[in-house]
Amino acid sequence: MAGPGTLRISGNTQLVLQTDVDFANAQVLLEGTSTVAGDFTMANQPGGPIFVDHSLAIPGPVTIGGDFVVVGSDTTVTVTWTFTLLATGRLDLGEGQFRAVLPASGTSNGFLRVRDRS
Repeated sequence: MAGPGTLRISGNTQLVLQTDVDFANAQVLLEGTSTVAGDFTMANQPGGPIFVDHSLAIPGPVTIGGDFVVVGSDTTVTVTWTFTLLATGRLDLGEGQFRAVLPASGTSNGFLRVRDRS
């Protein structure tokens, strides 16, 4: 993918990865009851946010060079493979939860922001 456009996966839609995908600087919105299938790497670059507003399991590796934002107090995102937060990456939990089933990998000098729930 290329360009700063928006990819909205919403409702009961499934994003099926059949190869590694770098969303680059595109804005990716995983909304509603959408799901992700395919054991392939999902990545982004600086300027490219990925927003998740519902509980979701991501079956493949995730590499974040941009933003990965978990929205909503009842939202839990589970990455069942490796989660790599690059130096330019930011994991923003807001009020949600994030779980990496396997140990996180890569550089650990990305930015993690956790906001107070009160």
